[in-house]
Amino acid sequence: MNILIITNFFYPKIHIASFRMEAYAKYLCLAGHSVYVLAEGDSNETIIWEGCNVFYIKGSVDLMHLRFHDADSVFWHKIKAGINYINGRIFLDKKISWQKRVLRKSEEIMKEKAIDVVLSTYGYLAPHLIALEIKKNNPKIRWIADFRDEMSTNHLFSKMIRQKLRRVERKILDNADLIVSVSKPIIEDLKKNSSRDNFLEINNGYDFEENKECLFQSSFTLSYIGSFYGSSRPDNLLHALKDLKEQNKLPSNFILKIVGNQKPLVISDILRNNVFQKGRVSHEQAINEMVTSDVLLIISPSLGRKGVYTGKIFEYLAINRNILALVDINDVAAELIGLTNSGMAVDNSDINNIKKAICILYEQWKERIPPSKKWELIKEFSRKNQVQKLLNYLGQQW
Repeated sequence: MNILIITNFFYPKIHIASFRMEAYAKYLCLAGHSVYVLAEGDSNETIIWEGCNVFYIKGSVDLMHLRFHDADSVFWHKIKAGINYINGRIFLDKKISWQKRVLRKSEEIMKEKAIDVVLSTYGYLAPHLIALEIKKNNPKIRWIADFRDEMSTNHLFSKMIRQKLRRVERKILDNADLIVSVSKPIIEDLKKNSSRDNFLEINNGYDFEENKECLFQSSFTLSYIGSFYGSSRPDNLLHALKDLKEQNKLPSNFILKIVGNQKPLVISDILRNNVFQKGRVSHEQAINEMVTSDVLLIISPSLGRKGVYTGKIFEYLAINRNILALVDINDVAAELIGLTNSGMAVDNSDINNIKKAICILYEQWKERIPPSKKWELIKEFSRKNQVQKLLNYLGQQW
């Protein structure tokens, strides 16, 4: 088949959303399909990537979403966050001019190629709106609508925006031939706004060989790889580590690595020699930071949202280190860690249990006790095996 993918996130952007779309493109192409990607770029250009034709359409000047930078002061970071917060509750589609240019380019491609399938992804909203327009004009084309996040049920949006999104969401659900999302809870929420039963769960994953070797660091090392955003902050973790150090329950030279964060953090004096921060790094460097750790951290406080794995969990699974997840213990991330025997999950608000979990993991480090992960189950979450679910669906249904 000829498959057209529409996304704001794609190579070379270092983003979990990019990795998901890259996996679709790469493994659909390897399965023998011809893949064309319409992606947002810094300039208008065309390249061949992993056998796929990628058409970059220059992004619009987006004054409604300010980007964060490592050099931002705390004051400027808060100003940007405030502007983004307000605009995120006013505007549905932040990519209106980009959307128009991509539609024109899609028409050019379809004149040359008989496109069989369009695969669009949310968010931003623009790719789904483009695909909806393509579907209306070309009813025989099959449309796969991919949801990386909730849409109308996302409580980070205002009530007014959620109501508007619900109407748009219904149009997408009514017109797409297949709805794909990253977790069962998000799919169940989407089903409530649809009268159809054309849903498929495709998780995020990892796209490298499993690292089953376990090398203990010379100093007990905990690592958080990624950025903090919204209510996701390490405050309770830092509180727990401070208490443990003051109580001599951790060695004075333990290390907390924070890699890729752009949000300013306040570090207490007692932890100043223990916390090491790095800005954004390449994906390969991020994997190396995971490997040179003893404990891999996830921080995702419960806000009433369900179905939130966080993308990094799958890469953490594929590296033979324990995971300490400060998450909703009744949600999918905690369940996955338990199923794969990959570490411990604790409620982010429970500082006492966070301290207990850190002490247990520290004792395992002292005793040089490696994790006992269930590797056969973990393999199911490779990007290749996740995209295979879609390939199986296409082969059986289409």
